[in-house]
Amino acid sequence: MSIRLPSDFCFTKVIYKKDQSSDVNKFDDEVTTPLKQWISFLKTGEIPDAFTAQGLKEAREVLRVDSLSEEDRKIYKRYLEGLSLAMSLDDSSRYEGYYDGFGAGREEGRAEGRAEGIEQGRTEQLVESTKNLMSAGFDFDKAVETLKAPADQIPELRHLIFNN
Repeated sequence: MSIRLPSDFCFTKVIYKKDQSSDVNKFDDEVTTPLKQWISFLKTGEIPDAFTAQGLKEAREVLRVDSLSEEDRKIYKRYLEGLSLAMSLDDSSRYEGYYDGFGAGREEGRAEGRAEGIEQGRTEQLVESTKNLMSAGFDFDKAVETLKAPADQIPELRHLIFNN
């Protein structure tokens, strides 16, 4: 017994289990199992949309591409190559953007950290200088005025000096 398919026909591998052996000639019309779906495909050369057996989706795509004219097949192949290139460029761009952003974020974080450190150092110096003036006999308000402390820092200074 032989099965005739078009000469340019191509399909993916058929999984055939020994315990599911079946004679293609005795194949019934009800196609319910994956094996019966494959046998129906091999017998008719067609794959209905309702068939869901493993590998038939790929076989359906191969059949569709094989049924195209030579010119349409070349156009389709160029389309797939372009799509692959676009996806690759998109992935590369995303990768580069991620690492550019990561580096910029790190640099921005360092700059913010330096600025906060400098501000904290100024505050600590102002607290120390205020304490020194107060130990020399100045009251808090006069010490802050002498040091020309910014008005928005005076409540923080008062808290740091008298509550610590």
